[in-house]
Amino acid sequence: MTELNSSNFRRRAFHAGLLYLLIIVCGMSAELAVRGPLISADYAQTAASLLQQQVRFRSGFMLDLLMICADVMLALLLYRLLQPAGRRLSFMAALLRLLQAVLLAVNLMLYFTALLVLQNTALNGVFQPSQIQAVAAFLLQLHAVGYDFGLIFFALSNICLAQLILRMENMPDWLGYALLAAAVVYLSGSLLRFTLPWLAEQMQPAYLIPLLSESAFCLWLLSRQCRHYRPALAE
Repeated sequence: MTELNSSNFRRRAFHAGLLYLLIIVCGMSAELAVRGPLISADYAQTAASLLQQQVRFRSGFMLDLLMICADVMLALLLYRLLQPAGRRLSFMAALLRLLQAVLLAVNLMLYFTALLVLQNTALNGVFQPSQIQAVAAFLLQLHAVGYDFGLIFFALSNICLAQLILRMENMPDWLGYALLAAAVVYLSGSLLRFTLPWLAEQMQPAYLIPLLSESAFCLWLLSRQCRHYRPALAE
């Protein structure tokens, strides 16, 4: 059995837990507290909400941007943390997570462009207000679809991460299985969005599984139990 440097492991694990917590808080806040209340099926209502509550809308952009930055740092930190369990697999997990971050960063511009379209007074002389509102709504829909596309790579990263955790003898196996279950939900939900979209909506309750799984991983990384661990690799 190969012993790992306990102090390095605990320090990296704690920092990873903090980043995970930041990602969860920013992601949930942006989705539930910002986008959810502002965006509706009524294009005119959505446009009015965006223009009247621009600070709130822009805060959603900043929350997502902060989440993406934290995700990049977390990808690199988890690579260092779990590298002893498999250099290639750890690299693949980090690469897939970084790819997701790049896609989300590019996709985030679609979100912000929706506001720019509504604010562009030059468009008023060319298009009807309803047409401008429809374009803004379409950009927001593209943002939502792009988010699901990014989650495909995040799910694949979690599959790699789950295998790495299962290889670590002194890390709880249930964490690996929990992240594997989260990956299945993310992958299924995203693929359904592109293949059978009418079924994707019915999967929404299943996203509670990833929320619980990732929250549990975050809390474990921050817990005293983790800080008292003497990590080791399985033989």
